[in-house]
Parts: sequence; structure tokens; C-alpha cells
Amino acid sequence: MLNMVGEIIEGKVTSITKFGAFVSFLDGKSGMIHISEVADGFVKDINAYLKVGQTVKVKVCSIDEKGRIALSLKQAAEKNVDEAPKKKEIRRSTESSFIPEEISPKSQQPEDFEDMMSRFMKTSNEKISDLKKTMDAKRSSPGFSRKNSKKY
Repeated sequence: MLNMVGEIIEGKVTSITKFGAFVSFLDGKSGMIHISEVADGFVKDINAYLKVGQTVKVKVCSIDEKGRIALSLKQAAEKNVDEAPKKKEIRRSTESSFIPEEISPKSQQPEDFEDMMSRFMKTSNEKISDLKKTMDAKRSSPGFSRKNSKKY
């Protein structure tokens, strides 16, 4: 079992405590999954994730000098995800102002740097102008006073 550190093995949940779950293997040995190694997020109740008798795949994290085996359910799941073929992510802009309306998506041609920079500057200037108008309107509204406003 000492050479199994880092490997993913299958075992059966034999008992569950408030701090973790114990898993036994075919060779008669057992290890513990600490509650912090069950899932990525905060685990309030381990029973929501595991049941006694459930077969699980776990990663062997370490074996201490007393022979206690530390296991991880979430690291085993991460390794399975990493081994799966990754899909290419398609990044879509949420800003409609970045895509000219007169160009359909099928006929889009790659832009050069100058065009992209020009479009960015135009959009940026419009947003700054809108922000200034909003701030000026707030300052000119009744109840606003520079004397009463705090500087941070």
C-alpha cells in the first residue's frame, strides 16, 4: 500500500463520522476521507455526500508512520476531470457595442489591432461621458453639498 500514494483506488464506505468517512479496500486495509476532502465547497453534513455501503473512487493522499491512510474524494474527482478531453471554450462578449451591427457573424473578418483599439477607445469614451453626466446630475440635485460630502 505504501507505493499506492497518489493513485486512485476504489473502496467501500464502512462508516461515517462528523469529521469524515472510513473506506475499506479489497486487501482488507482501510483509510479515512476527512470532511475537508469530500467536496470543493464547505461540507456541513458529510451524509449529504456519502452513504454507508457506497462504492467510491478515492485518491490516496498519504500514509503516516502508524499506517493510517489519508484519502481524498475531491482530488480523485479532479483527476478524473483533468484526464477527460477538454472542450474548447468559446468566449462570447456581453457587450453588444463591440460587434458592429452591419456585419453579420458569418461575414466577420479578422480585425487588425488599430481597428480594435479604435473601437475600444470609442466605447471607453462613451462610458466615461455617461458616467460624468450621471455624476454631474447627482451633484446638481437638491440636497447635495460639497461641504457635507466626505472625501475618502
